Amino acid sequence: MRYRILLFICLLPILSCTHKELCYDAPKGRVSVNVKFVWDRAPEADPEQMSLYLYPLEGGEVERFDFSGREGGLIQINPGEYRAIGFNSDRETILLKDFEDFHNFKAYTNETDLEGVGIGSGISSGVPRTILAADDPLVLAPESFYSDAREDIKILPKADQEIVLHPFDRTMTITIDIREVKNLSSIRRMRGTLSGLNRYIYLKGIEENEYQAMIPFDLNKNGGTSLHEVVRTFAPTAKSGVKYSFSVYAWLASGARKYVHFDITDQIMAQKGEKNIHVVIDKLDIRDDGGNGGGFNASINTWEDVYSSIWM
Repeated sequence: MRYRILLFICLLPILSCTHKELCYDAPKGRVSVNVKFVWDRAPEADPEQMSLYLYPLEGGEVERFDFSGREGGLIQINPGEYRAIGFNSDRETILLKDFEDFHNFKAYTNETDLEGVGIGSGISSGVPRTILAADDPLVLAPESFYSDAREDIKILPKADQEIVLHPFDRTMTITIDIREVKNLSSIRRMRGTLSGLNRYIYLKGIEENEYQAMIPFDLNKNGGTSLHEVVRTFAPTAKSGVKYSFSVYAWLASGARKYVHFDITDQIMAQKGEKNIHVVIDKLDIRDDGGNGGGFNASINTWEDVYSSIWM
């Protein structure tokens, strides 16, 4: 009996070493990692919720983690190499698609109509369009949206590790000013559209986008005889050859409807890369010369083109 006990004690170190080696080769358990969103690129941002998508480089399911506030927090993941996308997920107007593909993950907004009362129609029946955007869908303007992406994340089987992302604003603003509008008192309502804008953005970063859209919006009086509006849109694509247009639609007190299109490509291109682009129309004359039936559900024959010397 004593001999057996001594033999077991002598073999114990060998058995322990063998056990450690077997454990090292076994699949690793999940480790705690601190996710940190740093706002040096968008210090004004104050989202109520952030989300993180992790894409294992070796394949497998995409994992999503949500965080209250903008700071981040602790998550449990398996060691390995990952790609990551982080963004604020508290915006009602922002929709997501193709999340399972890191390179194709997109954000976009729903379709609407010119009057701003319908969701999903995309094109208002009978509304005359500029030839620069004859087929572009009408979509809602996005709210502010922040994202960042990384492709170099490596998580080891140890403690005290971080995933750090630096979200930045993926939207921009276009300020519209019409400085001299004649007969403004006879106009009951005015709407505008901007075309040549991005339909989607890729969350992994800025790149060319072949899909364009139009955004409709109200044009509000800015005192006296001027109109002013600030429109938020996704940051413009770097794609060459894109044409931009600004259209004005007016419902007059008599019931008449009038419209005019402006090619604003030169103004947009001269300010490409700016976070706020300023578009100026020097004058606009919309005369109320009689009714044509009124209402909003008009056929194309009820819209009258307004000649403008500003057309480029």
